[in-house]
Amino acid sequence: MAFLSSTEPQNVKEACKDECWVKEMDEELEKIEKNNTWELVPRPKDKNIIGTKWIFKNKLNENGEVIRHKAKVVCKGYAQQEGIDFEETFAPVARLDAIRMFLALSSYQKFKVFQMDLKSAFLNGDLEEEVYIEQPDGFILGNDPNLVCRLKKGSLWS
Repeated sequence: MAFLSSTEPQNVKEACKDECWVKEMDEELEKIEKNNTWELVPRPKDKNIIGTKWIFKNKLNENGEVIRHKAKVVCKGYAQQEGIDFEETFAPVARLDAIRMFLALSSYQKFKVFQMDLKSAFLNGDLEEEVYIEQPDGFILGNDPNLVCRLKKGSLWS
């Protein structure tokens, strides 16, 4: 724990100065590749290319000490226009009422409930629309900076 930085970088340039954050960014890209989230393609001329950005967060223990870093690459989804870039949005989230009911039933049945912090969580559904994003800041994928990423799965929305 003593080797983890307590400051969260505000951008990729700051993150690249700390080996711990570089390692986290590399791991994030490995997870995305392993999940087959995108494919590198030539830049299409007639499509909107959405930008990306990195989010950097420290994970803390109950004493407020940094226990690990988390780097996520996300799409700048707010740059899209409804009807042009997408028809509808959907984000699967648990409602608070459902969580309360689950915990009440678990308590009544004396079930053990465990909390997990997932290293990465991906939406598994394939995209029906063609969505293109820029390569993540600070990285050149496929040794060609002119390629863009065509999303296959919708796991990078901010």
